[in-house]
Amino acid sequence: MQDTQKLLTRLSKQQDIKVFKALYMATHVRLFSVCLRILKDQQLAEDAMQESFLKIWHKANAYEPNKAQAMTWLSRIVRNQAIDLLRRQDKLVDNHVDVDEVPEMIDTSPSQISQLEAIEASAKLRLCLATLKEEQVHCIMASYFQGQTATQIASHLQRPVSTIKSWMARSMPVLRKCLEHSYEGS
Repeated sequence: MQDTQKLLTRLSKQQDIKVFKALYMATHVRLFSVCLRILKDQQLAEDAMQESFLKIWHKANAYEPNKAQAMTWLSRIVRNQAIDLLRRQDKLVDNHVDVDEVPEMIDTSPSQISQLEAIEASAKLRLCLATLKEEQVHCIMASYFQGQTATQIASHLQRPVSTIKSWMARSMPVLRKCLEHSYEGS
């Protein structure tokens, strides 16, 4: 995790192809799984990843380490790119797909330490999600892992869009603070 932060910070200061390649190698598996969960199509996910990393290369100088963690910033770019591609393809997101139904991507390139860090990060995320109300967790999961808009979530939950936006707005700072605290304690 810290390597990703250092790599992106270095890339934001100076565009270096070696740093960019190292950043790609450190993050591509996790970021690809985000694309695949949203798009549910291998080829579309690959296209979204390619476009995402082009954006990362061109926008790296806009990254501000004091405003967001590296993986948060990278995931946001990838997520937005996948949603944009989904919209361009005029495909509807299945509101009933469980994130756990998507198989994990297997890649032999990350080191065992990287894999352990990913498992630890996932466990920390689950613990932090457990501090939120059920409807807030549902909104976050639907938005970030299924690529649903607030309107789609509101329709599925039969709630006003403003309520969904409010739940998201209140839950994100709590989740962010919990995650930051859990990493400080590590």
